[in-house]
Amino acid sequence: EAEQHHEQLQTDYQNMSAGIASSQGEEGATLPERIAKANSDSKTAEAKAKQAKMKIDHLSKALKTVKKDMDRESKSAQQLSKKKEKAVTKVEEIEGQMKGIDFDGDLYNKLEQQQLDL
Repeated sequence: EAEQHHEQLQTDYQNMSAGIASSQGEEGATLPERIAKANSDSKTAEAKAKQAKMKIDHLSKALKTVKKDMDRESKSAQQLSKKKEKAVTKVEEIEGQMKGIDFDGDLYNKLEQQQLDL
């Protein structure tokens, strides 16, 4: 058993000296290959991070624009609501006045139609 352990240590030492990974999942990869892969992975991660930042910046600008548009539309809706309330009040006021003078809308429409027919 001691001899097996000694042989394993010698093999690990020789592999380490040659730059070969032993039991770390990258069987047969030399140290320069592992460094190159790590460098490549780093560049890929940097590119993805830069792309994500650009997307975040773009979406942030779009969000600001949408918020401005929403505020503008909200103000416009409030103004239209006020105009509607005034119009409804005016219509109710006129309808009240018409009831006071005993106005008959159907009769008015018939008379207007007769006038057009002449």
